Amino acid sequence: MSADPATPPVLAFGVEPSDRRFRLRLARYPALADAIGAFVGRRDTAVATRLLDIGCGRGRTLRYVEALPGGIAERVEWVGVDLDPRLPERLHHRARWHAALADISHGLPFRDAAFDVVVCEQVIEHLDDPAAALSEMARVLRPGGLLVVGVPTFPPGVAALRDLAASVVSRDDAKHGHGHVQTFSAVSFRRLVERTGAFEIERLRGFRSASGGVLAPLEDRRWWWRLNGVMLGAFPWFAAEVQVVARRLP
Repeated sequence: MSADPATPPVLAFGVEPSDRRFRLRLARYPALADAIGAFVGRRDTAVATRLLDIGCGRGRTLRYVEALPGGIAERVEWVGVDLDPRLPERLHHRARWHAALADISHGLPFRDAAFDVVVCEQVIEHLDDPAAALSEMARVLRPGGLLVVGVPTFPPGVAALRDLAASVVSRDDAKHGHGHVQTFSAVSFRRLVERTGAFEIERLRGFRSASGGVLAPLEDRRWWWRLNGVMLGAFPWFAAEVQVVARRLP
């Protein structure tokens, strides 16, 4: 939000209140919405697309998909899980969601192949066993279904040093009960997804190499957001976060 309470916030990407029109820390959300929109748009309009958002938080996924043309959000059945006990009161358009408290580390309370789309943003870095979490996502995703999963990342050398430091320095997060217990580079995260043997990766894209500070005013410029997208799409190993878009294999 704006530091000046007298100044009304702008809408980041035309969707949610923010202090910048193209806030790079939110750039993953229009990207994942586009992936969902393209997937839903190719499906039979008479059949609802079942979507599971793991770590759904405030329901940002729905907020950004609602902004897509063609009523895409209306063609989706929204299911969300999160650890936050405030989940019911925080969700955007709460009535649209089937939401539950659940921890992917202990398994998801859904049958096999229950969903057409699984979204999991900024969760896996908090888990002790990220490979098991990806296998659980594969279990609940139908063959041919869409996976959109993202994590914060570091350049490969920095990632290795951070992992080494993590063995000495605790990174507990008092707010959530745990912090980032995994460190990924774009390369290591892609390999983690590939090693499940359950997904065919369609693309890996990066977001936000540098943001805020003296560069913050540039985040009001569409060209700066677009330039970041082009450069970090081509060189995701320099990004501060990456997103994998993949399909569930038979």
